[in-house]
Amino acid sequence: MARVAGGDSAKIRAALALIRQAGTIIKEDRFEGDEYQLFSNSLEVAKRRYRITKATVLIGAGWLQEALDAVDDVMDLPPMGDMARMNAFTNYLWAQAYADMGTLDAAAIPAQEALAVMKHLNSVVNIARIAGLQSQLALADPKHIEVIRLGVMLRE
Repeated sequence: MARVAGGDSAKIRAALALIRQAGTIIKEDRFEGDEYQLFSNSLEVAKRRYRITKATVLIGAGWLQEALDAVDDVMDLPPMGDMARMNAFTNYLWAQAYADMGTLDAAAIPAQEALAVMKHLNSVVNIARIAGLQSQLALADPKHIEVIRLGVMLRE
């Protein structure tokens, strides 16, 4: 949504307001008693999804430090079963925010970790996202060893 806003601060603020509204709904967590036990895992997944969506919007808006804070919030959550794709996407967001900040090491290494998982899962869309990230990093410094390693991993 923030990427579609094209830098229009009013549209970006509107997107963030919707994200905050969703966060408020999720944080209310009024599910108590045995009859709501069914929803407890779904709610935890929704909380993770909310934080990931918030980070995605903040990266799209160019608010990189806030995005990193949102990614930190996701990484601070306790592990939940097999959420390999979501965890790898979180690493991708971490990498994208650092790439946009121009910090190549901090971007390339989590991108490599995300790529390994995404290849294992055969997640074509996310592999394409990481390929775009690698191109961005290669433009910044094509001789950086971690950027080269990421490129090699993409071609394997």
